[in-house]
Amino acid sequence: MDTLTLKLQGMSCTYCAGNIEKVINNLSGVVECNVNFGVEQATVRYNPKKINLATIQKAIKDAGYGASPVEKIDSNQDSASSKFESIQQQQLLLKLIVSGIVSFILMVGGLPMMTGIHLP
Repeated sequence: MDTLTLKLQGMSCTYCAGNIEKVINNLSGVVECNVNFGVEQATVRYNPKKINLATIQKAIKDAGYGASPVEKIDSNQDSASSKFESIQQQQLLLKLIVSGIVSFILMVGGLPMMTGIHLP
């Protein structure tokens, strides 16, 4: 049995971690899989005669997430991971701004009713 540690991308909650764990555990040749949401890593014990790294990565990708081996991370992959996290932060900031604007508009629209002013 071999043990492999994978760096995961795209997890946003513990349900995602459970989903990845379930997907990997259902693969033929995988003995055990533990996903740690906090450090975004998965530890997989598997039989290399029945399954390989590419198959595990493909299953994770098909589930909607990304994975790369921790042992083989070089500076290019590390910068790609940082770029991915930066893009996620920008998307979250955009969502915050849009929701703030919509909330402000709804609040201002409701003020006349709360103060008793009737608009025609």
